[in-house]
Amino acid sequence: MPSQKETIKLTYEPSAGYWMMGKGTEPLQGPPGYPKLDVPEDQVGKFTFVIQGTPGVKFDGSSPFGPKKGKSNPNDFADQFLVIPDQSGKKLTVIDLNENASGGTYAGGSYDYELRFDNGTTLDPIITNNGCCRLVSQSEMIAYGIAAVTLLAIAVMTYRQWRAR
Repeated sequence: MPSQKETIKLTYEPSAGYWMMGKGTEPLQGPPGYPKLDVPEDQVGKFTFVIQGTPGVKFDGSSPFGPKKGKSNPNDFADQFLVIPDQSGKKLTVIDLNENASGGTYAGGSYDYELRFDNGTTLDPIITNNGCCRLVSQSEMIAYGIAAVTLLAIAVMTYRQWRAR
């Protein structure tokens, strides 16, 4: 599966008491306008969260990423994400696998998560998985079935004419 890579900038505003977040080259936004992170169908998401302009604050050393407390998430939260902190504590890479851990079709879903920091604050945007491994839709399957029956009918008629000669 191809992957989608995104760098997310984070800055803490101590006077306001909240985090600002910006995706790629987009400007930083505060709550409630945090940008959503989407993983397209049949892709793996790789999100690199980078703390900028916030001296003395790092990602929480024991649990920097996890399900948002009080929110309902799909049961496979732990199976969807690989979390890789760096040595400095200022950068955190989250790989969103966007797949069914037991194999087969994965319908996707929205995951409410928290980024946790060593100053006791959290940041909680949303990651939306758009699923994977859907080979064809139901309407495509019907169209392929009709095409196959039509080709078979043409082949039978052609064979009959050939045999008759």
